[in-house]
This record gives sequence, structure tokens and C-alpha cells, in this order.
Amino acid sequence: MALVAGLAFLATQIVAKRLELLLAFVPKANKIAILVNPKNPDFGTMAPDVALAERSLKIVMQTYKASTEGEIDEAFSQMIQQHPDGLLIGGDAFFNGMRRKLIALSLRYSLPSIFHLREFATEGGLMSYGTSQTKAYQQAGVYVGRILEGAKPAELPIVQSTRFELVINRTTANALGLKVPDKLVALAGEVVQ
Repeated sequence: MALVAGLAFLATQIVAKRLELLLAFVPKANKIAILVNPKNPDFGTMAPDVALAERSLKIVMQTYKASTEGEIDEAFSQMIQQHPDGLLIGGDAFFNGMRRKLIALSLRYSLPSIFHLREFATEGGLMSYGTSQTKAYQQAGVYVGRILEGAKPAELPIVQSTRFELVINRTTANALGLKVPDKLVALAGEVVQ
């Protein structure tokens, strides 16, 4: 969980939900790859959530680590040899900067993938599910305003994200030979055509 200016982003705690959404696209999946940045402070807290999701969803999950562009290439090379049915990209600032590369590799290897930010899905990734960045930034602005009016930061409550966005890219789903499930369309805040 990342904490910024009194705001808690549930970056790792929604792993199970992301996997559940991915499995709606590939219901017969039994092996899912997860790409994480081991230098991310949230990496250590993600492991128990991954293990719990693996048991509850009855799937095999393989974690791949990358903290450089070369390691991303290497991780995908190793991943493809294991033939995963889908891919979950962990939330990470480095991965945000590598968005186009991650999307391109996911498509090149025909991996149904779920990402953490809407921009991944709007730019060609299959889907994203995560905290609404717009709402989070609005809340940060409220906090800054309160601090500028004299509130002490230590006395302000920590607010957890409560709004999450599901964005699906129908064009990418078609390119991967996947039908967008009606139940996901109903849940989606946006379906990119």
C-alpha cells in the first residue's frame, strides 16, 4: 500500500480482484504470470496476497521480476517458455514509464494482461483495474488546501482509496481472439472501442 499526503493507495491489496477480472476473460486459465519490480517497497507486501489469491482461485502463479528495461525483456522471454494463460502487471512507477513496451510485449506474445492504471488499457492493453487516479489527486488537493489553511498534516486522517476503475479495450480483446464477457462490460467504467 502506497501512502502519499494522507492517501492510501491499495496497490497490492487488490491483486485478487485483478486476477478475478483476468480470469473472467480466460476462465479456463490455470497458470498466470505476475510481473513485479523487486525494488518497489510494496513488493514484499504483495507476496501474501498473491499466495492467498493462488489458493482461493485455484491457479498456479509464477512471479517474474524486472527493474530495468533489459530485465523486462528477459522476464518475458522466461515467461513465454512457461506458457502462462494470462499476465498481471504489478503496480509500479517504473512500469508506468515502460507502459508502451509492456503493452507491446503482451500483445506480441498474445498474453491477456491486466494492468493497474487506466492509461494502459486506453493505450492498447487488454484491461486495467485500479484506484481512480483522478479521485486520488482530487483528494490530495483537498489535503493540500487543508494544510495551507493551517491544519497539521499529522492530525489529518489517512484516507483509503474507495473508487476503483475497470477499463477494457475491446479492440485488444478482439486482436487476442477474446470475447469481452457481458459481466465485465457491466462493471467497466469504460470500454475502449
